[in-house]
Amino acid sequence: MAIIFLTFGDIFAKIIGLQFGKTKIFNKTLEGSIAYFLGAGIAGIIFINLSPITYPMLFLGVLAATITEAL
Repeated sequence: MAIIFLTFGDIFAKIIGLQFGKTKIFNKTLEGSIAYFLGAGIAGIIFINLSPITYPMLFLGVLAATITEAL
């Protein structure tokens, strides 16, 4: 799931962050981080059936991945 989060979340963050990013957080944008969270979450929901992960675990994983990516 971590690779899925990284792959899809980073694509969404890059596209949205470059086009709509205005609010800077560290070296990233808030809009890009929100897009990362949503992109990774949607990809996780799509692929959740392939792993023994529950929805609360998925949410915590996506949240941790988003925070780590922002830092």
